[in-house]
Amino acid sequence: MSFEEFNAGPLAQPIRHWEIPEGEYGQSIPNREFDHILTLGVQTCKAITLHTPDARFGLLAHLDGTTRSDEVLSNMLHSYPYPVSETDVSILQATTSEYTRLWPDIESIAGFFMRHNPRSLRLDYNRGHGPIRGVALNLQTGTVHSTGHRDPLLAKSVAYHRLGIPLSQSMSKKVSSKLSH
Repeated sequence: MSFEEFNAGPLAQPIRHWEIPEGEYGQSIPNREFDHILTLGVQTCKAITLHTPDARFGLLAHLDGTTRSDEVLSNMLHSYPYPVSETDVSILQATTSEYTRLWPDIESIAGFFMRHNPRSLRLDYNRGHGPIRGVALNLQTGTVHSTGHRDPLLAKSVAYHRLGIPLSQSMSKKVSSKLSH
């Protein structure tokens, strides 16, 4: 399996979302209150989305600096309730810097997921966007959007709730039950 490069498009309408802080992740199905998971402030960090289309279940992680990326990603993947072989994975970055050695590069994260044989794997190198971005995952469709703090559609979002689980924890049941209600 190989990966596909893509460019996450902008939001097309206001969204109802959970917001995931830096260094945390959240996973859910869409419900009446929230249909997206969003994170803001991705700069040298990486955003990772997992989406299982048949279940309409998704995860968004805001991976910040860590030297234990394989351990952190393994814990996150362990908490995901669906097989990776049925899951679409997207990895997005904003900028890279030679001074940020704690941040894993996008290819090493892709290599981790390739070992788990995902249904698809897409990488967004942020060609043509600004140095800081936000990422939103549509839980219904699995579409990944690029956004920012000043996005007028984000400002018009009708509801949001800040919730995340630290990536350093393995939280299988706790995360799903908190986010899917």
